[in-house]
Amino acid sequence: MKTKHLWKTPRALAGVTCAVLALGGAALAQPTGQPPLPTNFNPVGRTAFSRTWERVTARTNAPKNIVILQTNRVVELCSGLSRPSNGQWVDTDTSISLQNDGAAATNGAHQSYFDGNLNAAPVRIVMPNGGTLKVKPAFVCYYDFHQRKVSLVADL
Repeated sequence: MKTKHLWKTPRALAGVTCAVLALGGAALAQPTGQPPLPTNFNPVGRTAFSRTWERVTARTNAPKNIVILQTNRVVELCSGLSRPSNGQWVDTDTSISLQNDGAAATNGAHQSYFDGNLNAAPVRIVMPNGGTLKVKPAFVCYYDFHQRKVSLVADL
């Protein structure tokens, strides 16, 4: 009895061709001479305590000279990383800006307001949920991160 090879039938060849095309599309393969350089990580998503970074890297299948693109993802976690602004999450900023009557730090998860004279009024801290704390500082000090030393600037 003679054996029939399935590879020689048109239906089998069509099935193999569709499977190869589907795999090629799923892997995002594209023939080219040189692979593109890896891109930098870009932020693609964020919440109050996380930021997701992605980049696309390419590797080449040497025998067929096909470039396969791969997405790499990193999730950064940090307390107070982002804050809501106009319906979107934006990076927090710890800078303190001068105001007419003192200073304010308004670009963080918590907003802080300082009077021009720390002895005259307490520091007001607005929480993310809208609650307010008022604290009276006892002293002002400076911490040197390089030498790991604390220096007292003033008693209040």
